[in-house]
Amino acid sequence: MIYLQDRPPKVLNNVLEKAKFLKFMPSTDGTLHSVNNLFDPTSNFLKNLLYGEGVFPNENFIQENGINQSFLQSLGLKTEDNISSDDVVQVATSIHMFVNGMEEKKNTKAEKLISYLKEHEEHIKYKALQKIKGLKWVPIEHEKPDDYPYKLGWYGSKTFCSPDEVKSMQFKNLNWNSLSIGNAWICSQNRLLLVISGVKNQNQMMLLNTIEMLSNSYERRQNAEYLHITKHIIGYLFKLWEAGTLNDETIKKLNAMDYIPTNSQGFKSAHIVVQEIRNKHINYILEPYIFELARDVADFSKLFIELGMKGDVDFHVLKSLLQRISAKYMSEEETPADKNELEKDQTLTYNILKSIVDMEINKSELSEILIPINSSREELHRF
Repeated sequence: MIYLQDRPPKVLNNVLEKAKFLKFMPSTDGTLHSVNNLFDPTSNFLKNLLYGEGVFPNENFIQENGINQSFLQSLGLKTEDNISSDDVVQVATSIHMFVNGMEEKKNTKAEKLISYLKEHEEHIKYKALQKIKGLKWVPIEHEKPDDYPYKLGWYGSKTFCSPDEVKSMQFKNLNWNSLSIGNAWICSQNRLLLVISGVKNQNQMMLLNTIEMLSNSYERRQNAEYLHITKHIIGYLFKLWEAGTLNDETIKKLNAMDYIPTNSQGFKSAHIVVQEIRNKHINYILEPYIFELARDVADFSKLFIELGMKGDVDFHVLKSLLQRISAKYMSEEETPADKNELEKDQTLTYNILKSIVDMEINKSELSEILIPINSSREELHRF
């Protein structure tokens, strides 16, 4: 082979195809291979992903015999583009089988495997994905990250789990970023925390349960963290909706939930959230009756509108606001004792009526508008 690499191209081309299949190159585990069955040792990505697999040329052999990189490439040395489904299974198996004390290498291999799958998922055979579902190659955080929402439960315990095991945790180890692998959905920060295989009816309910958990544990001071998590869940629901696979049970439960994230006031139901308060007649605060959709999830507004959210504060929204304020004061028992709250509602009522007048709504539509009236009791706001 040393003789061949110094030959002119014309001579080399005549024997190159045959030379590709000669098993003369020792790998890192000492086994002889043809070069076209080994991977490029100059790639840091491949060296991290395929660490311990015995699939690289022996560096000592290369140096001692003066074999250059270009010659190895001409003999078919494999690159990242040549990673096969079998290689993916082998890497996952190696992570699963590594003994204690190899955690650093296991984590590195797992991170590179996730990175590879993210970019090349369409090339991985379905059977290979099924094989890795039962292997423990998914890294789980032991300690709660510093920026993890304070009130959101943390259940990390194992170092590595199989995708099926993590699936059974029902989103309790949720973290920041997401990617899909065929029928799998993975959430991770620097490490993989969640895999859901085959998002069907049951797993759509898991998604909703997670949103409910986020909504119930929400803290304003960690608003950005909650929005970051929610964005990926809503994004996945949006993809299901676009594909027509968001089932009726999911839609029904969403309509009954406070699931839409607002800019800084947590999660609200669709009927009190608008896509954007951009009406030229509205220059006052509508909270706590109407909230604006969080900018982080604005890309998914079509789904929210389909499920009942309004795009803007129009006449009908203002009309319903008057009805809600009126209902708040229908009985003495429900009358708030806070005088400041009463004054705010009175001011808001005035502003709403002024906006409706400015909108020049057709008179026939104004017949059912509620208007405030004098009350014998100062603490009441009668309509």
